[in-house]
Amino acid sequence: MVIIRYASENTAVRDWQALLKELVVSHKMEKVLSLNSPTLEEDDIRISGEKEIYQYLEDLKKSVHDWRAPGCGI
Repeated sequence: MVIIRYASENTAVRDWQALLKELVVSHKMEKVLSLNSPTLEEDDIRISGEKEIYQYLEDLKKSVHDWRAPGCGI
C-alpha cells in the first residue's frame, strides 16, 4: 500500500490521489500538520518531497501500464 502524508492539501496532493485512484493502486492519504514536506511510503521505500513523489508516481504509472499491456501481467 502506498501511504502519502502531507501537511496541507494542495494541487499536488489532489493530483497524487487522482493518479493512484486511476491506477487502482491501494493507497492511503494522511494529513499530518507537523510535516515540513510530504512523504511517501511503500513497503521499504521512503521518499520525501513533492518532486521526488511525483517522480516515484510517474515510475509507478509506467510500471502499471507496462504490466497491463496486452501479453503482459494479466
